[in-house]
Amino acid sequence: MPNPKPLLREIEGWRRFLVRELASCLEGEELSSTVGGIIDGVVFLRLAELQGIEWKTSLETLLQGPDAYGRLLQLLQQVEKRCGCAPAGPLQAFPGADEVVHSILRRVFRPHSPFDRELKPVVLGQLYERFLGVELIPGKRKTDSAARRVGGVYYTPQPVIENIVQQTLGPALMGKSPRDRRKLRIVDPSCGGGAFLLGALDFLFVWSLEWYIGHDPEGWASRKNPPLYKDGPIWRLTLKERARLARDHIYGVDLDPGAIAVAKRALTLKVLEGAGLQRLPLNWSGNLKRGNALVEPDFYDGAEERNASLSSEQRDVVGAFDWAAEFGAGGFDVVIGNPPYANHSSRDSQRAKYERGGQAAQLECFDLCREYCVQRYSHCSAGHHDSYKWFVARALELTKRGGYLGFIIPNTWLNQSKYADLKRCICDAVGDLTVIDLGGGVFPVVVPTCLLIARKGRGRTKRYADLKHERDKWSALAAAPFEPMARDGSRAGHALARKFIVEWPASYKMKAWVTLREGLHIQRVQLASEPLAGSLPVIDSKNMGRYSFDWQPQLFFANAPGPGAFRATAGPRLIVRK
Repeated sequence: MPNPKPLLREIEGWRRFLVRELASCLEGEELSSTVGGIIDGVVFLRLAELQGIEWKTSLETLLQGPDAYGRLLQLLQQVEKRCGCAPAGPLQAFPGADEVVHSILRRVFRPHSPFDRELKPVVLGQLYERFLGVELIPGKRKTDSAARRVGGVYYTPQPVIENIVQQTLGPALMGKSPRDRRKLRIVDPSCGGGAFLLGALDFLFVWSLEWYIGHDPEGWASRKNPPLYKDGPIWRLTLKERARLARDHIYGVDLDPGAIAVAKRALTLKVLEGAGLQRLPLNWSGNLKRGNALVEPDFYDGAEERNASLSSEQRDVVGAFDWAAEFGAGGFDVVIGNPPYANHSSRDSQRAKYERGGQAAQLECFDLCREYCVQRYSHCSAGHHDSYKWFVARALELTKRGGYLGFIIPNTWLNQSKYADLKRCICDAVGDLTVIDLGGGVFPVVVPTCLLIARKGRGRTKRYADLKHERDKWSALAAAPFEPMARDGSRAGHALARKFIVEWPASYKMKAWVTLREGLHIQRVQLASEPLAGSLPVIDSKNMGRYSFDWQPQLFFANAPGPGAFRATAGPRLIVRK
């Protein structure tokens, strides 16, 4: 697949241009939805054309004749009617719209354009992630990195998606025929732009085609509604079969309506790939839904006084989601994804952001949702209130007995005692458990991660692979060296520690001869780039290596004197980052 970065940089230029042109007549949500709608629509239409999907009007014809913007809106309405994927918000009229559209399209069809027919639908999700939290300010690019960080929105690398899908959907399909597979359901409870759902759908396409080819393809192709056909020497799934696989097996939920809109378009591109002018209406309304995967309608039960003050807008922000009503009872055979990693206890949390910004309505919603989750997932709410703990607990509830769970989550639950509740929750619910510790470097933030692959209720195999220090993590994934884990999730290193304590009582625990202290949690606003009187140099965790760290302090903490001042430790020190 070609590198999508040139295209993403190109589209960032479009965004700046559109904001500059539209900011004088639109603002707020109208500006955001119009800029996003134009960009998403043009990118989707061009990627579709490059993949052989044709519309009644081609995108390039909009460069000819008047009312280019009006015809673009008509084309997007055709797409919505045919594919069931509308923009996240309405596109507004604005002065000079035709020339703005012409300027964008001239960039699309210029020589050496970064649009490439080999680009995959996942680029739509990467586009969504890249601009999440970017404020639309003319002449500036102000990124609220907390929007990504506290929301946990970082696009998952493709090798991770493929590995999780292979280890969950692979065994779920093993030994089955298409008839056996009819009721199989796959869900991503925090689907974002649909990266994991695309991976699962692609796996289903490949698996189904290989099964039919291996079981009398000519016979299947001669049926009334054939699942495959021969294109020259190559067998392919029919468009109806591709659409049926998506409709019957793929489900997703996200609180952000923009993410749902992106996921619908990405899956549409995947289903219609090479379809030409074939007419097959798609409807994603039963598969991809907007809602809060953690909060159910019982949020409003037994707390009339607390909830009576919530406005309709606040209730929409809460987004309580009824899983049984929306998707039916019975659970899912495969639950996959990359849930948000928000730490609701930290100073850098979404709550702290709302508090600093004086956003009282959002703050009230946030506190009510957090209070609900602490009670609803009480078995996973000790210590830190991390949203990923609640998502794991929710995913285990959604997974059928004998079904598979595959997440990429922080590896903090493996080593830190304050996550013992989550380890207990996982180990009590699952039989087979595979953990691949990837360490840092997977995402552009200092969040060491691991792959959690589990089968609910069956099996006894628990194993762990340490890839934290592998230079090429993706190659190592294919042949990860596993070691056994105990039933409680502890590893060989923990067993060795117990052996020291029990069999060699003369050995010393570390706390007997050192003073253990936790580093200070500092917000960025408390740091300065130049040293001041009494300030202390700061070493960030991202500068720490395995046995050394890069001691080139560029930030300084103004340590105010007084009873609450931080005491810098003198003498030899050993720094440990878990």
